[in-house]
Amino acid sequence: MSDRVSTRVRPRTTSRVDSRMAHAEHATIYVYLLGEGVDVWRPVDAVRVGESLYRITSDCSDQRFAEESWQFVTGDVVRCTRRELAEGELLVAVERVETAA
Repeated sequence: MSDRVSTRVRPRTTSRVDSRMAHAEHATIYVYLLGEGVDVWRPVDAVRVGESLYRITSDCSDQRFAEESWQFVTGDVVRCTRRELAEGELLVAVERVETAA
């Protein structure tokens, strides 16, 4: 069984962007969706905050994602690694380092 990347709706960056994030390195990372029956990965917006560390900035509470259960949520700092998925080598969140406040 191959991993799927969800393409239902492209995420939108939260409107709460502070001045520190203005010059930050933005990236698309992939977060695992829980309870899907097969492996599904949601592309989300994030900001690099350290070596292999990213803060998720996409708004997981957006109504467009109401039926999804993300493994990591908006504001979480996650460790990412490159992983081969069906669509190629992608940057995926593998561990929560800091919980959203």
